Amino acid sequence: MATVKIRTTLQLLLVACFAGLLPHHLLGQDLLHLARQVTGGPSLHPSKYPQLAKQLREMEQQAAEQPDASETSVLESKGVYDYQEQSPFSAEQWAVLEMSQSPQPAHRQCTVDPSDPTSAICHVLFEWSWSSLSENQGDLLSFKINPIVPLEFCGQTFLLDIAAPVQSHADLTGRGGFSGLGDTRWKTSWVIPSRRRFLRSMAPTLEAIAPTGDEARGLGGGQWVWMPNTLFALQPSRNLSIYPTLRYLHADNLATDLVPELPSLPAATGGLFGTSDIRAFHTEIPFVFHLQNAGLDWVGVTPDLFQNLQSDGKSTFSMKYDAGIQLTNSCYCIMEAWHPVSSGTGNDFTFNVKLDWYPTRSRLRKRHLFRKFGSR
Repeated sequence: MATVKIRTTLQLLLVACFAGLLPHHLLGQDLLHLARQVTGGPSLHPSKYPQLAKQLREMEQQAAEQPDASETSVLESKGVYDYQEQSPFSAEQWAVLEMSQSPQPAHRQCTVDPSDPTSAICHVLFEWSWSSLSENQGDLLSFKINPIVPLEFCGQTFLLDIAAPVQSHADLTGRGGFSGLGDTRWKTSWVIPSRRRFLRSMAPTLEAIAPTGDEARGLGGGQWVWMPNTLFALQPSRNLSIYPTLRYLHADNLATDLVPELPSLPAATGGLFGTSDIRAFHTEIPFVFHLQNAGLDWVGVTPDLFQNLQSDGKSTFSMKYDAGIQLTNSCYCIMEAWHPVSSGTGNDFTFNVKLDWYPTRSRLRKRHLFRKFGSR
């Protein structure tokens, strides 16, 4: 009802001002005072209308810098609007206004969302992986521990991510089975919050795979793989998130069939232990659908495109499907499956099962399945 009164009253005042019926020019400050009188005052508390209150404060500062108004204009203002010379807000109300106007984008993500790669919450992934190599060349099995630790430095948020396969088994045709340490993947991301409507944040990332596995026994690619990339966290709707990643890959003499971290790499010439140089563009676009009143918390679909920029120009296209469900208050189960759509990849099929553990879950707020659309 108060909102209807405000709208009607302001419309009449604007019409009267346009027709020249008011004794002096109508200011935004006067409109605010009148609106407060119509609604009884408390309904226009600065915490509810921070933008309007901020404009009022700016107008008060500008008025303080201008010469004092004449006595006639002051009397006219009092006679028409019952104007009070003191500030319409108390010191406590201004404090509330300043707090409401101080954005904290770096700490915006304080709820648990295992599907969000930019979530700044410490957690640990325990992953079991199985990869079936192309042309019946064997299988790769591995277990990995992947801690993800957020770091605050100079007011900025960084994510340190290290995936170490502490035990890897390879059952390769003609070579038998081997166990040992595989290649280690690490990355450091700088999470930059955004105030745009559909872009929540972006994360420039330096990522690499270190050749800690023994290539001769089929436990690694044998060379460093450098992968600088940028990830964008998009929120086009309430229950849909998109995380496109643009990545450049650089490696020399890499055994591409033996890098399970990158299942979309093309098969190298020369068989299982063949090598090739990689100068490639790689993009993956995860579409994450948050579910409500369903057996799963979310499902995701990820198109994965790899294009080698070398003279041979090999390209591959793969699809990844994933789903997640909450098991306990601090543990989630994530299942992933990769399969190639185009020919020429080193892996025919990859399946991963992950347990995502949040050690500080008891101190976090209850997780919500849906983010507020357009929230900041």
